[in-house]
Amino acid sequence: DLLNEKIDILLVTGDITNHGEKKSHEDFIETILALHDSGTRIFVTPGNHDINIQNPKAYLGVEPSTTENITKEEFEELYKLFGYSEALKRDSASLSYLSELNEKTWLLSIDTNRYDEYVSGYKSGGRIRPQTMEWILKILHEAENKGIRVLGMMHHGLVEHMQYQSTFFSDYLIEEWQEKSDMLADAGLEVVFTGHFHSNDITSRV
Repeated sequence: DLLNEKIDILLVTGDITNHGEKKSHEDFIETILALHDSGTRIFVTPGNHDINIQNPKAYLGVEPSTTENITKEEFEELYKLFGYSEALKRDSASLSYLSELNEKTWLLSIDTNRYDEYVSGYKSGGRIRPQTMEWILKILHEAENKGIRVLGMMHHGLVEHMQYQSTFFSDYLIEEWQEKSDMLADAGLEVVFTGHFHSNDITSRV
């Protein structure tokens, strides 16, 4: 369908796999390569299901079997064609990166996951590391000085998508979401594309 639409840009905001299976990542990449080769620019950011999941399973036949997972470094290598190899800037503390969409627009991919904390299973909640936030704010300051608009993408929610979401579904928002969203908005990041909550809508914070 996307090939027929001839889209310019595709943003993939994480949870590409069930539990981080390497084979699932490879199969997904094989699927989107035709879109990439047709000229669509594809940018990927990881989700909480994609990296360092312990004991991932393959479901072939009657019983599940153990299969390979991937590390943070392997994610970057696997998805090098989809944001990482041509990044303008990279964050040393996460898998965040900055790309240029055109001379007046940048795309900021923010890694909000906690895969480095996984011992068994995975963590649903997200956060922006202090070092990553410092890196982001420097980019936004540079963009303001150059008259460049920055669009963001991340897996976890940055603002509530429904009333009381932070009370009943807090794991679908980053930690300290109010403070962080205000900080980013004040610095010039006004539009962010997210995933995780399985809800297709648009929301805002006033």
